[in-house]
Amino acid sequence: MRKKSPGRTGRKGGKSPTRPQTKVLQPIVINQNPQPPSAYVRIFERLFRSFRMHAFEHLGDRCGEAIIRAEKKICLLAPEFDREALTDDTAPQIVDLVEEIVKGAPFFRRQKLRRGAVALVADLYNKHYQILEERSAIDRIEQAYYRLKG
Repeated sequence: MRKKSPGRTGRKGGKSPTRPQTKVLQPIVINQNPQPPSAYVRIFERLFRSFRMHAFEHLGDRCGEAIIRAEKKICLLAPEFDREALTDDTAPQIVDLVEEIVKGAPFFRRQKLRRGAVALVADLYNKHYQILEERSAIDRIEQAYYRLKG
């Protein structure tokens, strides 16, 4: 014989009917309008775009590999760095990324890349001195300039 389950057996038992609780699922909201990058971040993005075109001109197909290698080195030192999602704190590390790409370039191509990087960093310094000074990035940019120059 079957035993009766201790659950609801009808209305005579005096127990109120129990319904399974259903979770109300919240819709996943994808940010359709992401926060646009600040002017400070945009100048470093522009610097990297210009340098990447210069690097592609001199490294050709090896440009992508050089960028990935340099990015891995930067991420070892600063795990919060993400070239695709720069913030005001991580944007100046683009200059470090440019330096690493120059260091990792083949010997005969390194001088041309170095000259291009020096010109771009000097241009950044001259055109955007005010915003760099407001963010206390002047020293970092100057140090990178002299390391690239030397």
